[in-house]
Amino acid sequence: MILLGERLTILRKNKGLTQEACAKKIGIPRSTYSNYENGKREPDIETIRKMASFFEVSTDFLLGYTNIPQTKKASEMTEVEIEEFIHNPKIRPKYKGRELTKEEIEKVSKMLEVILERMDNDHKK
Repeated sequence: MILLGERLTILRKNKGLTQEACAKKIGIPRSTYSNYENGKREPDIETIRKMASFFEVSTDFLLGYTNIPQTKKASEMTEVEIEEFIHNPKIRPKYKGRELTKEEIEKVSKMLEVILERMDNDHKK
């Protein structure tokens, strides 16, 4: 699993920015940002949100829960992305506090496919 620090380093370099520039944009000291990249510290929730917004990725991507970098609307997701989301063992889907069974997850997956197909059909009209 890719760690937060690795993701931050890759995202920063993709933008062609220094740690100082990223820290300034996010509103934290450079040393703090450096510690996040080096895995010496972990950011609080609000800082994670700020970083995700700045880098235009989801918080789940930053935290390693998905390899899909950008947040998408359900109607923009591919079948593969939907399958990854539904079957991701780290998400552990729950309903009213209890984990869903594999059969229940399959039913939800099929219902989601129907909903997305209807949305696509409505969009085409």
